[in-house]
Amino acid sequence: MKSKMLPRLALIFASISTVFSVGNALAGERMNKVDFTGGYYAISATTGSKSGSLSNIGIYQINVRRRVFENVEIGLGYSFAFESIFTGDSAYGLDLMAYYFPFTRPMLKEVDEEDVQFQIIERWRPFIGGGFAQRTFKSVQTDYAGIGITAGAEYALDFKKSFIGKFRYLQMGGPSTATATAMDIQFGLSFSF
Repeated sequence: MKSKMLPRLALIFASISTVFSVGNALAGERMNKVDFTGGYYAISATTGSKSGSLSNIGIYQINVRRRVFENVEIGLGYSFAFESIFTGDSAYGLDLMAYYFPFTRPMLKEVDEEDVQFQIIERWRPFIGGGFAQRTFKSVQTDYAGIGITAGAEYALDFKKSFIGKFRYLQMGGPSTATATAMDIQFGLSFSF
């Protein structure tokens, strides 16, 4: 497992630096966020001869997001799911998602004119999104990749921190006839910078 994990972590850090270089900063706006979330999941995976499923509290995600348009962010993250909170059978992999905020701006807006300075932040920021996910399921020793959808909301605690809650559904395929589905509900904190 360690031999597969090190190249993936290197890819994640290289990809994160790419996410930060995408797009030009809009004047007076925080552009980046990092999320730390965890929660409940249900995963099932099959291959031609093996099948396995995991469900429990024990999914964790680190996600870095960057605003690229007025109401759109892209995010690059890595998820870990464990059979028993931090131990036992596991699934892990890369997430690349786009998030759309249909009703609000996704981040703080700072206005700094000659004689006027103020900050605008909307407390509730619902979002929907979709993207790509890759998972390695230890129980069936197979890699899966596919697409997923997500929906959730952020609640601003202050100008730099938000509480985040989200639901995610992934449909993935692997080698030959291998398939996997994953659903999770996660809660955590998001920090803008």
